[in-house]
Amino acid sequence: MDKTPVYLFFSKGVINNDNPATPIHKHTSVPVVSRSLIALHVKMNMACITTKTDNFLKLHGFIMVVVWLNMTLFSMFIARYAKFYFKRQSLWFTIHKYSGILSGVLVLVAVCCAYVGTGRQLQLERHQLIGIGVILLLCSHVLFALCKPDKDTRYRRLWEVIHKTSAAVMQAASIANIIN
Repeated sequence: MDKTPVYLFFSKGVINNDNPATPIHKHTSVPVVSRSLIALHVKMNMACITTKTDNFLKLHGFIMVVVWLNMTLFSMFIARYAKFYFKRQSLWFTIHKYSGILSGVLVLVAVCCAYVGTGRQLQLERHQLIGIGVILLLCSHVLFALCKPDKDTRYRRLWEVIHKTSAAVMQAASIANIIN
């Protein structure tokens, strides 16, 4: 056996091949090359090997779960139920606003993690399409929040209905995307 160390080139994941009689097709994941030379004649435990792309995708998932299953629900809860318990009326709004801003920033960080984790390739599958839709809705939600009319205007009730509806749609779509 040749004892010359080599670089390992490997890929994991499903191959897009429904018919076993056809040639093998391209893997769905990005191939990875080992960082250092590997001596194949030495026994080693391969169970601990993870790739940077795996870590970025796991970080993407972790951030999205924290944001959509905790922070946004907390922000909505504060706006809906807690405003009656605060002595200072603006405190609930400050908490609601800044938890929403932090959620938006973390969503953008998670999207960057997913972009790096997929090898800087935009894949337009169902999960990504729902995610893009949620992000576009999030951007419109933020822009719409900046245009909040005064309490005395006749448009305030319409604004509240649109604001609450877009938040509920974003929440439902993001939870469906997490479960997917």
